Amino acid sequence: MQTVVLGTGRPANMRLVISDATGDSAVFEYVDGKLVIHHGKQYRVVTNSPTCDRQLAIMEYWKEAGGTSKSLPGTSRASDRFVRTSFLLDVLPGEVSPTYIQGTPEQSFKFQAPMAVLSLMRSVGTPLGFANEEQPWDSSTIWRTVSDSTNRVVIFDSALTTATFWIKLDELNQEQGTPVKKLHLAGGRTYSGNALAQFVQADLFTFQDLTDVPQAR
Repeated sequence: MQTVVLGTGRPANMRLVISDATGDSAVFEYVDGKLVIHHGKQYRVVTNSPTCDRQLAIMEYWKEAGGTSKSLPGTSRASDRFVRTSFLLDVLPGEVSPTYIQGTPEQSFKFQAPMAVLSLMRSVGTPLGFANEEQPWDSSTIWRTVSDSTNRVVIFDSALTTATFWIKLDELNQEQGTPVKKLHLAGGRTYSGNALAQFVQADLFTFQDLTDVPQAR
């Protein structure tokens, strides 16, 4: 397997998670050069490291050791944040009352459930100021994104601004021939609420040519 080498001299790596409106999900990761897929509704949480099987083992050990809210691991390490997120996700309300944002209930979406998830993400994120060159995955959480597959809403939250904004996917014009648009986020720009009207026409995204990029095997 070939891996792109970043400017730091380290090989790039990633973990891909996909899910659908039924709650089914799959985690894709390369372990020792081989693709490993964890598929099922039980795979609800991932952090930067370690590998998914080790994360699950850590969580199982913590449960068997009598883990409670009073003994949750509290460091900024990814494995500790995995345990805290898994525990807190189980205590979120299973049913929520509909809270609507803008317009009539028929035109809006149930906002309370994704905001409850966002509150959890805020509680387990790493505060601004953390930086570790030897362990770049243990660094400040700047962006948080919640994708509501049921109501087809994507919510964005930044640690650097005072506002949260969202996009309703069903309001996007995705017909063939529709101009490409984007939302400017660079330069400290921020938005509040439904940001669909702030999209501007843009050039089609171009993928980077990796022909001359250093490779590692």
